[in-house]
Amino acid sequence: MAKQILVLLGSPRKNGNSAILAKQIAKGAKAGKAKVETVFLQEKDIAPCRGCMHCQKKGSKGCAIKDDMQEIYGKLIAADCGLIAIPGS
Repeated sequence: MAKQILVLLGSPRKNGNSAILAKQIAKGAKAGKAKVETVFLQEKDIAPCRGCMHCQKKGSKGCAIKDDMQEIYGKLIAADCGLIAIPGS
């Protein structure tokens, strides 16, 4: 079975240096028969944690905030490996 790799691009520039490096890593992974999915975080609606502790309550089905992060959580759980590409300082 092929490995599932999730690439999270955190740079505001979709074709910046971080994205270029991540694409090269993804290319190598694909050559090794891995399935690679890339998520450009700047296109997502992601709210910060409110500290409401809803996700920690018994019987909770996760975060109370209904944003795009809920979809990404599922992808993170399903992935065998993850790559986070962000610009350095």
